Amino acid sequence: MSEEYTKINVNIGGCKNCLFSFHHLIGKYADIKQYTVNSEENFVSIHPVYTKRVTNLLRFIGFDIGDVNNHLQVYDEDSKAEYNDDRYFLPEFYDDYLINFIACKRKRIDNDYCTLEQDNHCISASKLIAVLPHEVECCRSHLVPGWCVAVYSGDLRKINQYLQSFEPLPEELRHIKRIDSCRSYENKSTHVFLQIATSRYTWLDANETLSSMVDSLRLDSSDHQFISTSPIPCWIPLCSPITRKHQLLYSFSDDVSQEKKFLSFTNSLSKPVILGWPCTLRACPELERLVNVGQNSLLSCFSELELERHSSWLKRVSTLSKKAQELSDLHPQSCAGINGPACAVIIVDPESNSPLAESTTSVVTSDTSYLDHAVLLAVSAVAKLKRDIGNQYSNFYLCTNLDAYVSLEPCLMCGMALLHNRIRRVFCCQKLEGNGAFTNITRLHVREQLNHHFRVFAPP
Repeated sequence: MSEEYTKINVNIGGCKNCLFSFHHLIGKYADIKQYTVNSEENFVSIHPVYTKRVTNLLRFIGFDIGDVNNHLQVYDEDSKAEYNDDRYFLPEFYDDYLINFIACKRKRIDNDYCTLEQDNHCISASKLIAVLPHEVECCRSHLVPGWCVAVYSGDLRKINQYLQSFEPLPEELRHIKRIDSCRSYENKSTHVFLQIATSRYTWLDANETLSSMVDSLRLDSSDHQFISTSPIPCWIPLCSPITRKHQLLYSFSDDVSQEKKFLSFTNSLSKPVILGWPCTLRACPELERLVNVGQNSLLSCFSELELERHSSWLKRVSTLSKKAQELSDLHPQSCAGINGPACAVIIVDPESNSPLAESTTSVVTSDTSYLDHAVLLAVSAVAKLKRDIGNQYSNFYLCTNLDAYVSLEPCLMCGMALLHNRIRRVFCCQKLEGNGAFTNITRLHVREQLNHHFRVFAPP
């Protein structure tokens, strides 16, 4: 990227849905081609002519925008709203309540810094949460601009049929309900979605669609068949909801009141803009249960008996690490680095609830290797057990169907070892902030590019 480009700090945070909505908003809606995204380091390089417009759009939909490199010239005349459709979609005044309502905290888990003291070990399984893909934990709405129209409910069926035939939605919007029958409006109208807004489908195109539909269906506003005579701007979720939480979040509805209201604001043209849209959810019961781990015991995937078993192993592995720490303050094989605490691992067969291997970081000697991490020693012990003993464990590949209990979240090297050995589940007493294989941006256990995935549970 040329040196003349501006770098904007954007906290995408590993969520692929955030990245998808970002590319649509900048590439397809704003029609900006000259930009690159580094999602791991959370910055965007973009030509300075687009800086003002891009930051306004991203801030509005809830992205955390850091300081912008302002030593380069910004061409304000090319960022003015009259040159694009932004005047229809952005608010007249940036109300703090509105922006804060949209810009939800990205994660449902607490990201406060946790010191690596062994007294902070979580030994109660009921307090652990499932570490899920970023897009499951993400609390952004992934909004992009679109166009809708307000009608009375009498002619909804033929309006829907017309739009399905002459203005079908793209494949990525199959989750969008064409007719918003889920929310109530003051004038007793119903909103119908026309099309997603792009550089090739602007207000003029939406207005032409509306005019053609009115003429073809012979709709007449004077007969109270039609309400809006021009397209109404709206912000819709680009990505399909993953859980019930997302379905509610994307609709911007109140789940407490029985009468669901819509949220709107006034744009720079003093016209209303609708936020959110009802979506179809293809729910995954197992995922819903994982989301409720540590949140709602009645809906969790663990029974009381299972929680007791997991807690006993967490307590045992925590005790092992503390005993190893008492033997020596120096543990260069720690997953936290050469100055980190002692680590302990127990690999358990959940069917028999019996341990197959236990290991800790050893006392430093002349023969000590910095690669002798507790996880590597434990999986090696399991492999040796399968070689030496011809029992039921030799029928499975390495750690298949086994659980690992760790005093500290594994580093990337140990995380890859568990993945390669086909571990079933990992339970952590403590997170490894910044460098952990599972709770940080890497999320090794749920990477789509890898050929094995497993469950991880860690403190919030």
